[in-house]
Amino acid sequence: MSKVKIGVVGVGYLGSRHARILSEMPGVELLGVYDIDEGAREGTARKCHCRAFKSLGELAGAVDGVVVATPTRTHLEVAGQCLDLGRAVLVEKPIADTLEAGRDMVRLADASGALLQVGHSERFNPAFVAVGKFIHEPRFIETDRLTRSAGRGLDVDVILDLMIHDIDLIASCFTNDPSFISAVGVPVLSDNVDIANARLEFPNGAVANLVASRISISKMRKIRFFQPDTYISVNLLSHKVKMYHKQGKLDRKKPLTALRIARYIKRQPIRVAGPEPLQAELQAFVHSLKGNRPAVVSGADGLRALTWAFAIKDSIDQHFRVLSDASDG
Repeated sequence: MSKVKIGVVGVGYLGSRHARILSEMPGVELLGVYDIDEGAREGTARKCHCRAFKSLGELAGAVDGVVVATPTRTHLEVAGQCLDLGRAVLVEKPIADTLEAGRDMVRLADASGALLQVGHSERFNPAFVAVGKFIHEPRFIETDRLTRSAGRGLDVDVILDLMIHDIDLIASCFTNDPSFISAVGVPVLSDNVDIANARLEFPNGAVANLVASRISISKMRKIRFFQPDTYISVNLLSHKVKMYHKQGKLDRKKPLTALRIARYIKRQPIRVAGPEPLQAELQAFVHSLKGNRPAVVSGADGLRALTWAFAIKDSIDQHFRVLSDASDG
């Protein structure tokens, strides 16, 4: 079988990683890269032994699929041109910088029949994949995504930059959208919100609490699921999992001791295996492209996550207005 020809548009920090992984992937030919920065595209092309295209149209016309890793505000323009040509597209998260642009991109993909995958790479995190079959009707979900400022991605706020990863993970666990959202956030190092907390309430009574910060001293990426009979803790950074099951019925008439509780709560070992999330994401894209299969993380999924993200942003804006009105009073 002939190799699938892929191109990468935008070869900054993340795009260059996409290019490197694709250049080493069996069954794939990294045909070339394009970036408006001539030095960036020429340098990446040399490292990855591929062609440096001088225009987006030239690259899109020569490949089967395109990875779009340009700034978020350009996603619709870049991905749209590729989708119009019927090319499969993997667009980095978030799908777009506005809901209107996100909807337009999904419509373009539907109209052309081209594959559209959104780069929510945590869906492919081996630790999250390992516990997927054990997540059933969570009553409470808690996420923490903390990182040091990298000096990039500051053109968007922390909700679209970081929290959207966890929004997508939570969305994948629920068929219904939240019935109520409240959030707070503040800008610290940039003009946009750099740290945020959001509470999502669902029609079935479940609650999710999300914290995201890009001004932390240390890194943390964790998600915890509290279910009627199970507790699951997933370290998305170290790819380690802890899972505990409740066994039997606790006799509440007797004194609770650590020894007695240990009889009813058992830890279940979970094997975590698989490639790094970015590699797994690209493998899934190629697999869908080759087999004409639906994307694991579809355009609709990306738009859903973006919709929740903007509801969180709106709640933060409303909180700001309340504080402003109070101070003016």
